Order: sequence, then structure tokens, then C-alpha cells
Amino acid sequence: MNNESLHYHRILAGAALRHSGYPTIKRALWLAQREGAELFLLHALDQFPEEITASDPATLLRAADARHQLERLQTAHPEIREVRVTTDRCWHALNETAVELNADIIVIGTHIHNRLQALLGTTGDQVLQHLSHDVLMVQSESIPAGQPVADYRHLLVVSDLAPHCTAAARQAARLARDLGARITLLHVVEHFPTDRENDVIAPENEDPISFRQRTRGRELQAFAAANGLTTADQRVEVTTESAGELVPEIAREIGADLVVLGGPAPSLKHRLLGSRAEAIVNHAPCDCLLVLPRG
Repeated sequence: MNNESLHYHRILAGAALRHSGYPTIKRALWLAQREGAELFLLHALDQFPEEITASDPATLLRAADARHQLERLQTAHPEIREVRVTTDRCWHALNETAVELNADIIVIGTHIHNRLQALLGTTGDQVLQHLSHDVLMVQSESIPAGQPVADYRHLLVVSDLAPHCTAAARQAARLARDLGARITLLHVVEHFPTDRENDVIAPENEDPISFRQRTRGRELQAFAAANGLTTADQRVEVTTESAGELVPEIAREIGADLVVLGGPAPSLKHRLLGSRAEAIVNHAPCDCLLVLPRG
């Protein structure tokens, strides 16, 4: 895979206009400028009750106001190629528009979930469950109004050592080189003593957890070497928690400002992304980038 194929050339951003300072749009503009990419903005009026139609006067007024805000942004930022306003459901409109535009990545805003939000789901959850493009999820609270967008300085790359994580690792390596950023490469071993673990069997005279951690450490080192991450800090953590709980804790501990995850393999694209990845995204203290396998 050459370095050019890792760059993003067409970016679609969900333009949430209700947040002060437009943090998601700011990050999308930052990415477009860094990548030399075209940026498309989409605002969905899916806050309305289902019985209100697209031709309703109130809907038309809100749509006109949203378009006016987006066009002002477009005038100020030549990277913005096109702006759109839709009455479709936000997640559906984002995925459909990304396919139409042949976008490389979708940028959306998110918040750290409370339990009710996690139970009911959000637009971000729906986008992830119908994942067909890379997704950058921007913490809406991470960019204060009036402040410029900072470069990412510390990437936390989470890998389960499976092939579908390769693209994420290579994208993270490319981003880190371009930004001069630090990388921590993390593999989490979920150890539940009540479960029988058949994948790694320790010698009789050795602690099974220590043996498993050392074995996975060698595998992680090989994964790093194969994907341009030899200079990354490497960590193997054995936990009785879930990875979805531990990864956000580690992100806070090391001060990561971007968590990079591999998306599901193409054969699994119609399944849920999975409780681990969704939990990581929903509770991470920073932005998250989900990268799909290439090819």
C-alpha cells in the first residue's frame, strides 16, 4: 500500500450547527487543509417530528437558515466544495451522501455518553452500525469556541492483531509522520478467570497471565514492524474489565488526543461494529478514527 492511497481526498462532514463554534466543521476543515482534500458539508434537519413534511413552512424556514449559515462558511473557506441541507435522518443521509460523492471519510461530532444515551443510541452509533467509510468522530467539547484547532500530538492505536487492523495501523503511522506525533500501540487481553482460554496455553511451571502477556507482546512487536510502527510505545494490558472500559482509561492516562481503531472486515459490514469498539468510541475522552480495511 503506497502512502498516497492513505490520504483522504474527499471528506464529508456532518454539520451540526447547534454547537457553539462549529467544532466538527473546524476539525473537518483542519483535515481538509492537512490533506489537500475537498470538503462537503451536510446538515440534516432530523430534529423535527415525523409528521412534519419537507414542505412545511417551519421546516423550510429552518432549512433556509441552515443553508445560509453553511454558505457563509463556504465563502470563508475555499476548501468547502459544496453544502447540503436535508430532512432525511442524519445517519442515513451521511452514509448515502458519502456513497454518492465517493467520499473517503465521514467526520461527525460526538459526546461522551451517559448511560441513557448509550442505551438509546445516537447518530454516531447509527453511522458506525452502517459503516461503509472511515469515520472521524470529533468530541464536540474538545475545541472551545474561538480557539483554533490543534494538531493531534499523541495517537493511541488499538489493535487486536487481526488482519482488519492493518489499515488502521498504517493510517496511524502515516498521520503520525505527517504531524510529528507520538504513537502508543495497545493490545488488550481480556482475561476472565471463569472462562476457559484455549488460544494460549502456558507451560505448567509458568503463570498463565504472564505467559499470555509475553506471547502477545511478541505478536504486537511483529505487528508494529509490519505496519510502520516500530518507534511506537507498545503496551499489552491484561484486564478483567472489557477493552471498551479499559481503552478510554488508558487514553486519559497517557493524554492521547486521538484513538485509532480498525473497522470490521468487509464480510462483517452488515453486523454491529461490536460492543468493544462502540464502548471505546462512546466513552473515549478524545476524538476517535475508525479505519476500514482496504481492498
